[in-house]
Amino acid sequence: MDWITFHRETVETLLVDGRALFEAHAKEDATHPDIPLSINEAQYARMEELDLVRIYTVRHNGQLAGYGVVSVYHSLLFQTSKQGICEALYLDPSVRKGRTALQFLQYIQDGLRDLGVQVMRLHARPDSAFDQLLRRDHRVTHLEYDIRLDQGD
Repeated sequence: MDWITFHRETVETLLVDGRALFEAHAKEDATHPDIPLSINEAQYARMEELDLVRIYTVRHNGQLAGYGVVSVYHSLLFQTSKQGICEALYLDPSVRKGRTALQFLQYIQDGLRDLGVQVMRLHARPDSAFDQLLRRDHRVTHLEYDIRLDQGD
């Protein structure tokens, strides 16, 4: 029988169990494929010590099958507002069926709400399945752009 479970875990656990998923995520969703995946493990650990990051996971029969990494802090512009910025969210294709993504997102939001987070920000590629999922009950407030500054025209 297949079991999907959601958890709040440590940075260390994610770094140990998540290597293959990080690679798959980078390969699938690389905006700039020439920039190599290079996880700043020391910074993640420091953020966890300062209580500035939350790690949420999806496990399929006990094996890591997805993760959500959320930075949590009081806004620099609106210091009375504790906010969550979703840095990374990934589900292995094997668990992207049914309502798993929606339930995982709800699990993350419930955890952040319990922390007193007032606003959560997420990003998605336009017209992706995740974009369509977010449009169900999230509001589009900004568009995100990037530009390579290290390359010529």
